[in-house]
Amino acid sequence: MIISILVPEGVILCAYGQRREALRLHKAWQRKYPEQQGYLGMDGAFFVVMGGFIIDRVPAGSVDQHYTAILTPTGFLHFLESGHIGHRTFDRRDIVDKGNADAIAKLISSSQALWLFVQCLARWKAYLPLTLVCAIHAILV
Repeated sequence: MIISILVPEGVILCAYGQRREALRLHKAWQRKYPEQQGYLGMDGAFFVVMGGFIIDRVPAGSVDQHYTAILTPTGFLHFLESGHIGHRTFDRRDIVDKGNADAIAKLISSSQALWLFVQCLARWKAYLPLTLVCAIHAILV
């Protein structure tokens, strides 16, 4: 959190990198399964980038030892190309369910942003100085 306050460009750069990686996964899915292009979707590709897929019960040397592994984007591409991952491997509804934001949370955050914007506008119209938070918010919104 401190890094995001000190270097907000770094957060934007990380988000851009995650988007590029998700787009690469999505295009690989479309090449492998052209008849089911929308099954993984960009939300599913972001789910892979975030480490949402796990492989349960991976052998770890002896017969009795197993561990759970998180599937990275590179591992997902490997399993996709080898045919181990397909539309029957996971349920799309589980991925979509993870990404749904609550409507009340959207309403609250939207109303807060609107209120701050109105306050900035009112201060500007009254010829009062704008605080740094107001100026940054007005630029971003």
